[in-house]
Amino acid sequence: MGNRRGWKVGLAILVLALAVPVGGSSGAGASSTQAPTEASPAPTEGAGTWKQVSAGYYHTCGIRTSGRLYCFGQDNRGQLGDGGATANSAVPVEVAGNATDWKSVSAGSAVTCAIKTTGQLFCWGWDQYGQVGNGPVTGDQTAPVQVGTATDWKSVSAGLGETVCGRRANKRIYCWGRDNNGQAGNGSTTFTDVTSPSAVGTNADWSSVSAGGYHVCGRRTNGRVYCWGDDQDGAVGDGGGVPGSDRSVPTQVSGNHADWTSASSGITHSCGRRSSGRLYCWGSDLSGAIGTGPPTDNTGVPAPVQVSGGATDWRAVFAGSYVTCATKVNGRLYCWGDDNDGQNGTGSLAASGRRSSPAQVAGGATDWKNATIGNLHACGLRSTSRLYCWGDGFFGQRGDGLSGQPGNTPQPTPVEVA
Repeated sequence: MGNRRGWKVGLAILVLALAVPVGGSSGAGASSTQAPTEASPAPTEGAGTWKQVSAGYYHTCGIRTSGRLYCFGQDNRGQLGDGGATANSAVPVEVAGNATDWKSVSAGSAVTCAIKTTGQLFCWGWDQYGQVGNGPVTGDQTAPVQVGTATDWKSVSAGLGETVCGRRANKRIYCWGRDNNGQAGNGSTTFTDVTSPSAVGTNADWSSVSAGGYHVCGRRTNGRVYCWGDDQDGAVGDGGGVPGSDRSVPTQVSGNHADWTSASSGITHSCGRRSSGRLYCWGSDLSGAIGTGPPTDNTGVPAPVQVSGGATDWRAVFAGSYVTCATKVNGRLYCWGDDNDGQNGTGSLAASGRRSSPAQVAGGATDWKNATIGNLHACGLRSTSRLYCWGDGFFGQRGDGLSGQPGNTPQPTPVEVA
């Protein structure tokens, strides 16, 4: 993909272009004059009924305890999946079909994928690079489309780039969508986009996979972590990190450790947890997302995340767009990195626009189950089955009923989604 030192500016320009609805008026580009999007009718299930959530670039999706699937935020490419007009929604709208057997969902860059209890996989939204995964590109999809005929999908990860990866019961990983930096992991040197699931290597011992911006990381059952794709900023973690250093096959993260319990991919960085309870991150640190103190250009090998009061009691880590969040064993949630829009959730914006070490999310709750990070917003689920989001809400991706200019006001404190 070439040098991406202007990544955030370039990506912002791309997203502004994508935000223009076909045949309609401008979206993000007219933030100073756009009126709030009219809210769709609120769902009848109410608060405290969420069991899983995933934040995409400018949208969010979640599954309720009823097994129904809802999305909110930007819909310029059909990523909300409600089957209707591509209209943004600042409140949850149900995905077409009214199914009650949704098991897991992953929101990505204007595309969403979800697995049913039957093991079937469905995707919808933006399909320019084949990321819907249903074969030759035929245009964006506004309602769920089944990916192949397999009924043994175990997990799916729609990255904040344009690549989707999933794991099947045979413990093999499959990827599809954009492959401009080898992130499809199929060893190709031509970097041709993939329009249906393509196996990553020949290993059949993968336990998890996480798609990021233009790279992907996965953990194998032997406790080792491998990454592939764009390594310009060191996100693959093999000690590289120079322009043009793409990896089109899984490459083991430096250190040869076999005690990784998880791995998570952000846009230009990655993080993982080891059995010691310590967190490590690698890749771009321009926004402080590595969490090791004063930001550096990049870190091509895993570096330990630092936090006062102990660094061996982390439970899980979640990498996103220039931000990282993690839960501790005491149920508290911490975030760090880019905070210009309040996406660290600490109750106030960082004076410098970023935090380079973990800071606790506002409210003092001790029952956070997980967190998920989009581009400029983040969300978290608590053990009470209540869902909260914070950060930017221009397209309604916070789910708080606000969008347009009112929703664009940074929200640094978690607000509950109904």
